[in-house]
Amino acid sequence: MGICKICRKEKKLIKKSHIISKLLFRDLFEYNPRKSIIQFDILNSKKPVKKPSDSLYDNGLFCAQCDGDDGMAIFEDYFKKYITNPKFTIEKKSELDWIIYSEYDYDKFFLFFNIQIYRASLSKRDEFKMVTLNEKILEKIRVNIVNRKITEKTNEIAIIKFSENSNFKNSIGSFRKIDDNYFIILRDFIVFYFFNKKDTQFLRIKGHIIKKEKLIIPIIPKKIEKEFIKSIIGIK
Repeated sequence: MGICKICRKEKKLIKKSHIISKLLFRDLFEYNPRKSIIQFDILNSKKPVKKPSDSLYDNGLFCAQCDGDDGMAIFEDYFKKYITNPKFTIEKKSELDWIIYSEYDYDKFFLFFNIQIYRASLSKRDEFKMVTLNEKILEKIRVNIVNRKITEKTNEIAIIKFSENSNFKNSIGSFRKIDDNYFIILRDFIVFYFFNKKDTQFLRIKGHIIKKEKLIIPIIPKKIEKEFIKSIIGIK
């Protein structure tokens, strides 16, 4: 028994709460069985790469209801279609290709990404020790999860999609922290979390998730993807 980190009730807590959603790991070995599934230092080839057979999980965080179909799985089930059956068009603007998703639920999409960083900040695993959200932000995210919509916004999120021939496509990275902001590679996307809205470098990144009928995000060309990521985290 323990206190669930979502509903705040004393319940039996599950032993395997996935920190990064398990659906993001599904079928990655089928895409490229020799490619690392999770690369904690994806830009530094001198360090070893950890290759778990499943996504990373922690214990004693959530009850089965909040972790399952009545809780965070609602947002995960919604996001599945962006992996398994995406419906989109592509337009070229300002020398970049932009992917446009016409079927888009702002709250569910935004909260899917926020539950990743929420769980990472709660995790006791060393792989996520870089994620350190304060209690005030965690509580606001928790309330949004419980309400299943953004009632009070804690951060901004921007997404950039990798190209079809990208070296990073179908990878899972680790969270990187720059000042009070974070980014992570999740499958076909680079996801940026802006908690410090004064950070102009991060705010210049396009592809912000905003409340509109359509979701429009840029596709980063393969020829500049590695240098782009290095420039964000300050690697020369």
